[in-house]
Amino acid sequence: MTKRRFQLPGIQDLSKEQEDARALPMEGQHLIVGGPGTGKSILALLRARRLAQEDVKYVFLVYNQLLNKSSQQLLDNQLVSKQWHSWFTGIYKEVFGEEEPRLPPKSGSNWRDIDWGSVLANISSSQFDSPDQRTLVIDEGQDMPPEFYESLVNMGFENFFVMADQNQQINEGNSTRLELETALALQTADVVELTSNYRNKYPIARLAREFYTGDTASPPPELPSVPT
Repeated sequence: MTKRRFQLPGIQDLSKEQEDARALPMEGQHLIVGGPGTGKSILALLRARRLAQEDVKYVFLVYNQLLNKSSQQLLDNQLVSKQWHSWFTGIYKEVFGEEEPRLPPKSGSNWRDIDWGSVLANISSSQFDSPDQRTLVIDEGQDMPPEFYESLVNMGFENFFVMADQNQQINEGNSTRLELETALALQTADVVELTSNYRNKYPIARLAREFYTGDTASPPPELPSVPT
């Protein structure tokens, strides 16, 4: 099989709205929203590469291991990336010296979800040294629960670059745009919206638009030009 080849676009290849997102300050809390094909993951990878070039310690967080492996391949395994759940459990143990509290398993399953209520209570009531500071680049940030962001902020993390689309949530209990704005202490006007579809040609984009939920938290991508 031919090795997959991928090259990130140059700055000159970005649209005005993408460049505005790419050029956001290196520090602070940033939220970029947009529908499929608007370039969110590309911008997340560009941010990670920029951080690496400037010797800024960072971690690129994704929802699952498949996306983690895929993202690493796109940057020739030079990406410092982690699956968000396993990364958080490591950070919690680093700070508190013990495993994070878990809920009882649901019927028919051995899996125990994180008890976010107890996690937040422990953070607010405990004296602890903030974890080793690093910038967090988060792709598909809507798939992590709002308590995840609240916990990180309360633990002392300050720099976030989050890409999200409320219309692409995988599971229940994920983060809405409003919850992300609240957790990151952002005003609606501070959020960068991506609207142009660069992935699909008109027929596919037109079909995909039929599945748009109508939720204005993430506007649907604009349709490409109609072919002649």
